[in-house]
Amino acid sequence: TVVALLQQTVSDALRPSTITNHCFTRAPKTLSSPHDHLRVSHQAYVEWLVVGVPLPPPCPTLRPPPIAVLANIPAESGAAREACAWTAVQSSLDAYAQRCSAEQVAPEEVYVAMTEGGPALVEGYLVGNYGR
Repeated sequence: TVVALLQQTVSDALRPSTITNHCFTRAPKTLSSPHDHLRVSHQAYVEWLVVGVPLPPPCPTLRPPPIAVLANIPAESGAAREACAWTAVQSSLDAYAQRCSAEQVAPEEVYVAMTEGGPALVEGYLVGNYGR
């Protein structure tokens, strides 16, 4: 399940964005994927994440979350983009939570799992690969 996937210790080689993208495939349609939320194509989002091609306008500049290990990671690295991708995921999750609140419905389990497990997943990946 999505919850189990987010709670287990994952290989250092598996990027958090891969896991969160899997979670978005299990999410309700009202939980927009990061590229949809940012209003960029899937291809542009992947090229930014994997290669570092800048995201096209009008996409906002993504800032990484405050994780101490990021101080040791070059800002233009793939790891830094993974951290910034989590910011995009959080933005999608926040927008979904606002929609649920406005409609007075409970968020789906995948939202709860991503909200609770996502930050530790990203930090664990960064520490596992760069915090040694």
